[in-house]
Amino acid sequence: MSTKLGAIQGLHFAKYVGRLARGNSEPKSADRTLVDMTLVCLSAANALNQRIQVDIDSRIAERYEQVDPLRSLADATGRFADACEKIDHMEDFLSIARRANLDVLSWAVSSASERGLDLNQAIAERRKELVERQFYIAD
Repeated sequence: MSTKLGAIQGLHFAKYVGRLARGNSEPKSADRTLVDMTLVCLSAANALNQRIQVDIDSRIAERYEQVDPLRSLADATGRFADACEKIDHMEDFLSIARRANLDVLSWAVSSASERGLDLNQAIAERRKELVERQFYIAD
């Protein structure tokens, strides 16, 4: 995982924690945020060469015992940011990044399930929107 890619994904995670923390004052819905968060997790898993299917099933069953469920998400995103910083210092980061990414993904999947959000369908719809967006400046 490159420093730039890790930092971008880490910043996305921080943005999503902020969106969720703002609650009803945030213009983007929690459902949209969960979908976007899941897509970034999948992108991070790809960059980390992470095989998430085996681990995700066991992690979803676990639920963090926190007074505020956002604390678990904030913890995982903070650990992901720590891993990104370790890349910059040429320290071991891979296991930290993979675990944090898995924890963010588990949180997102569990939260979507609690909300009755069909992530597969929502992701398919969101990807159609994203295909139409242009991520580069055309000549």
